[in-house]
Amino acid sequence: MTMEQVKTLPASKIQKLSHRPEIKAYIDYALSYGRDGLIVVGWLYDPDSIVTGIGLLVEGRRNHFSKKFCELRLLAHGMNNVFLERIHRHDVGEALQGNAGDKGDKHGFVLVVPCTNGGKSLAFETVDGRVVTLPLNPLTDEADIVRALDACRPQYGEALSAGMKAVFGNDDLLWDMQKSAAGAVGWKTQMKKFSTVDHVILLESRYLIISGWIARAGDTLDSVTLAMGKRRIDITQRIRRYMRKDLFLHYPWSVVSEALGFMGMVDELNSAAAKALITINMSSGDAQTHECPITRMDWNSFSGLVCKQDNDFSLTAIRLLDELQAGMGGGELREKLLSLRSDNLHARYVGADTFIDKSDYIFASVDRGIPLGTGGLLVFGWYLVVGCRPGSIKVYDEKGRASKVEMISLLRRDVVDAYRERLPGATAMCGFVCLAPQPTYAGDARILAFDFGNLGETWMKIPTGRPAHTGIDLARDMIGMIPEPMSLSHALYDLFDRALGPAIKAVTGDKDADVAEVMTRQFGAPPETAECSVIVPLYGRCDFMRFQLSQFADDPEFARCDLIYVIDEPRLVHEVLALASRFQPLFGVPFRVLWYDENRGFAGANNIGVRHARTDRVVLMNSDVLPQQPGWLGTLGQALDTLDGAGAVGPLLQFADGSIQHAGMRPYRDAALPGFLLNTHVQMGTEWEGGDRPAEQVMLTAACLMLSRENYLSAGGLDEGYLVGDFEDSDLCLSLRKRGYRLWLVPAARLWHLERQSVNLQRAAASRQLITLYNGWRYRQKILQGELIDPCDVEVAQ
Repeated sequence: MTMEQVKTLPASKIQKLSHRPEIKAYIDYALSYGRDGLIVVGWLYDPDSIVTGIGLLVEGRRNHFSKKFCELRLLAHGMNNVFLERIHRHDVGEALQGNAGDKGDKHGFVLVVPCTNGGKSLAFETVDGRVVTLPLNPLTDEADIVRALDACRPQYGEALSAGMKAVFGNDDLLWDMQKSAAGAVGWKTQMKKFSTVDHVILLESRYLIISGWIARAGDTLDSVTLAMGKRRIDITQRIRRYMRKDLFLHYPWSVVSEALGFMGMVDELNSAAAKALITINMSSGDAQTHECPITRMDWNSFSGLVCKQDNDFSLTAIRLLDELQAGMGGGELREKLLSLRSDNLHARYVGADTFIDKSDYIFASVDRGIPLGTGGLLVFGWYLVVGCRPGSIKVYDEKGRASKVEMISLLRRDVVDAYRERLPGATAMCGFVCLAPQPTYAGDARILAFDFGNLGETWMKIPTGRPAHTGIDLARDMIGMIPEPMSLSHALYDLFDRALGPAIKAVTGDKDADVAEVMTRQFGAPPETAECSVIVPLYGRCDFMRFQLSQFADDPEFARCDLIYVIDEPRLVHEVLALASRFQPLFGVPFRVLWYDENRGFAGANNIGVRHARTDRVVLMNSDVLPQQPGWLGTLGQALDTLDGAGAVGPLLQFADGSIQHAGMRPYRDAALPGFLLNTHVQMGTEWEGGDRPAEQVMLTAACLMLSRENYLSAGGLDEGYLVGDFEDSDLCLSLRKRGYRLWLVPAARLWHLERQSVNLQRAAASRQLITLYNGWRYRQKILQGELIDPCDVEVAQ
């Protein structure tokens, strides 16, 4: 359209917004495309940017879009692959206001919609919320469409081509429609052929497999019948629909709506017939009959065919054979199906990627897969769906066997920010972690599949490389994969229960009772007769040794003590041995140093120390616990011997200001962390007013705890399945209680506790808190499974 043509347009053809007469709009052409596709070309003169949205009026509902028109983006309800592009129309600006050269001359537009769902009007929304509509009356006749496209091509050709590629995959059909009728396949003629049968296979002389496509909506199929010789079978109920992406070009309305492929299977069929007649009847009355040769195949040939076809064909064939196997009770098909599944998975695995970008229904990525051996496979990633959601999500193993997995949502602001323009309605909870049950080792082939039912499955490769770390370091890596964990406080127990907890248990495992080799060195002459063994683990820092030794030097009881320092961090060995050589002669306190070539954690260090103890009475003691006065060992020993049913006793631990650090522990639940059973220190931070009288407690801390070596070992010691030193002492206390013992606080023995200064706390607080919560989850699991007595059921005198 030229400037002169714009000037001479009849006033009745130009839409003016009644309340904004300076705004004018005009539709050059509206064209039907495929079944429900729509192309609209026209212009909008809006010098003051009053129009804020453009859309379709669908079935009486205003279907408008809040993005400003000038942003070249149309976001339709349920149709995110709608295309809108503004183009230069100098003629419009010059004809209406004489400003052809201004920067706001992108008055023209091209709109491509894959499925109008009955839309009959174009709607413009203005800043004041009003909506004005223009009737569409799209052209449907092929000749009219061809003429219209020819007329549009000079001004709109590039944008039309881009729109067709964006919405329908390519623009080939657009230009095919412009060919003259002579020598070209007519569009309407193509549409008249609504079905084809591609394969009729007689497998193993028993199973007849029929596949092809029906370019009509699934709910309009009336019946499918099979005739072979004199035999006629209605196979409608045996038909399965699946996606045929190769048909999207010719039937673009189906891109996000219909599965056009079909497959059916008939068993217990023995026939010498060479051909089969398949009749497809639609509810509209349309019918087509296909006479097809029957191809006889053995399993090897059929497996090769399945693996060469696209994944939707392959999975549909395997699903139908699964149904047959189930109906037959397994038997002869089982092994053949296992082989077919395995061959198909490996054929797909080679070309699979860890990222998918399918703008019609899903964007997704697998960020990491962590093989857990017999514990399964932990998978982290994210996904955004467009329109329909997957009916299920599965993980396939190397034999093609699928296991459904539960996705636990994680916060991924980075993903939402990256896709804000394409999917402005996306939720930030688009991340996921899931635990697949299949035993998985490094290098195993694994596939994550989003199953959209008849729309097919979307596959992604799960990387299963060997992790850079093992044990507790790998557990920390897993925890570090959780973004903004405390924003999920209400769901953290579920996160541990369904995925992270079992995964961490799998990589930390049950450690052997002994390490390969424990080295030991004696400093000073050991006592001829020891009455008590004191075990002090060293991790993170070791300089507290000198403060403890200086205090022990003033306590005569330490002349009869088997003092053991256990180094639980190999990098500290040289430093500790140097300190020991320096300070033992200075303070005169004899002790041993034990070390080994790994990190066993707080529990493991104490277990090793107790196993090397020379006495039947042991004290577990943190390196940042310091005596306030001599004689505390004897006070605790007397209490252990005399208090009623004592299985373990502990001193009163105080902060440097004299307030209580530990005077017993009790269970509590935090409303902000539902599901977890945690511990609280009784009266922490308050002044002690209880005198020296012993008091029974529900639990005691292992920061300083005395008990017999026999009871310690019979209770299983400290559970090494906990991480970094949380809940091991609660676990031991409840194990002792289950054996009928009582636990006593002995405040006559008082020590200072600097609390956690023995550990380097430079790690992220959120990561450390998640480790604590993992321990809390594991602790509660043992209680629920009856391994430990429930502390909430323990009653002690107040």
